[in-house]
Amino acid sequence: MTEKEQVLICEAKLTLAMKNGDVAMLDFLLDERLIFHIPSGQIITKEMDLENYRSGRMVVHQIFAEDPMVSIFGDVSIVSVVIHLQAEYSGLPVGGEFRYLRFWKKSKGNSWKVIGGSGIKIQ
Repeated sequence: MTEKEQVLICEAKLTLAMKNGDVAMLDFLLDERLIFHIPSGQIITKEMDLENYRSGRMVVHQIFAEDPMVSIFGDVSIVSVVIHLQAEYSGLPVGGEFRYLRFWKKSKGNSWKVIGGSGIKIQ
């Protein structure tokens, strides 16, 4: 399996974990040093993201990804993807089409972890 295929599988696992609120899988896929800019402009860490799912503050009703673009640079990968999302955050609806840019790094155990990224709403 190519590294690009490995990263695309990880992207699919991440999307499924978000949909199912699977905190254990999110914990596995997100690096401890994660820095992520969410569409509101807020910076979140891994623990903040996990707590949003753990507490039920973030509930995803529908999510699917399309048009992934992957570039590999040694042990780092950059993924650009369009995400269609219908969710609730703190009881308020969140939805629409978003462009996410994620940075994945291959760890010592040869698994890929998200180390950073950002998301913007597509108008």
